[in-house]
Amino acid sequence: MLRRETPVCDTIEDETGIANLIVWAAILERFRRTARGSTLLRCTGKLQREESVIHVVCRLVSTI
Repeated sequence: MLRRETPVCDTIEDETGIANLIVWAAILERFRRTARGSTLLRCTGKLQREESVIHVVCRLVSTI
C-alpha cells in the first residue's frame, strides 16, 4: 500500500525575491507545537532551484 503525503506550501518573500516554502506533513506533525505557538519561525532545509522557481524544502522548524 502506498501512502501519499501532501505538503503544506506557502510563499515567502524578501528583498531578493520570492520562494516557495514546502513543509511535508510528517515534519509539520513533528514540530506542530513549535509551529503553532511561535510568532516567527526559522525553517531550515534544502534549497532547490529550477530556472526562476525557488523552493525551500523544510527539514527543521524552530523559533527565533
